[in-house]
Amino acid sequence: MIETAVLRYFREVARTGSLTAASETLGVATSAIGRQVRMLEDHFGARLFSREARGMRLNAAGTLLLEFLSRQAEETADFRARFDEYLKLPRGHVRIAAIEGVIPRLLSEFTKAFHRANPQVRMSLAIVGSNAAADMVAEQQADLGLLFGPAPRGDLIELAFMRQPLYLVVSATHPLARSKSCSVAEAVGYPVVMPDRSFGIRQEIDRVAALSGIQLDLAMETNSIALMRQIAVNGVAVTFLPRHAVLDEVEAGALTTVALRERRLSKTKITLVRSAARPLAPAAQRAVSLLRSLMTAH
Repeated sequence: MIETAVLRYFREVARTGSLTAASETLGVATSAIGRQVRMLEDHFGARLFSREARGMRLNAAGTLLLEFLSRQAEETADFRARFDEYLKLPRGHVRIAAIEGVIPRLLSEFTKAFHRANPQVRMSLAIVGSNAAADMVAEQQADLGLLFGPAPRGDLIELAFMRQPLYLVVSATHPLARSKSCSVAEAVGYPVVMPDRSFGIRQEIDRVAALSGIQLDLAMETNSIALMRQIAVNGVAVTFLPRHAVLDEVEAGALTTVALRERRLSKTKITLVRSAARPLAPAAQRAVSLLRSLMTAH
């Protein structure tokens, strides 16, 4: 990849056709160039030039060597270009705090695409409730947060939104599975599994229940969306989740989502946030760009 003096001299003699012309171009004594060319011929055990009265002309062996060196130069230039691109790849560490409901589609697509485009960037993903995700970003324990609902703190900047209406989620055999839509009140009388109060989903359902003057039969409480899905699949209880969080089970025919009539619950969203206290590093900015694109697509 680093061309030696002897190869540079050989190329110039081949180009100009004489030691004298090569000497003038390179600013090197004719004798030094001639000595290097003879050393190269000794190395290969063959003459590379035909010595003629008017100069030096490549013979068949010399032509073969020049063609090889030309190919090598092209490959070296190509490698250098690719290597320079590699050096330009961002490095660093992106930390994301996210709610569990975005794992099945959004986060799985994001991590695959981001790693492919930024293999030198290390990523940390903390799966927590909305309030905890907001706190981690505000306290700079995470660079970015994916929350359910709007940012709950004034020291966070909202970067992007993805509409995520809440649905009543029931097993495919549940009596409410045949309904096209329902209100939260229609879930009264059925066991309900809910996330704990650190989750934005729980906060929204509790507000609607309080405004409607109803009390749901809270049979189970957990901090795991995955467990809530499984409990609903088993028919043990109904729950409330974005359709995005149960799409695999819906497509498999194990769960059914019923649209909720409450306007407040049809306008809920996932929000991407960062701290207002400091700018994002380049790697985190790339993560924001990709997340925005995916959130728009979804």
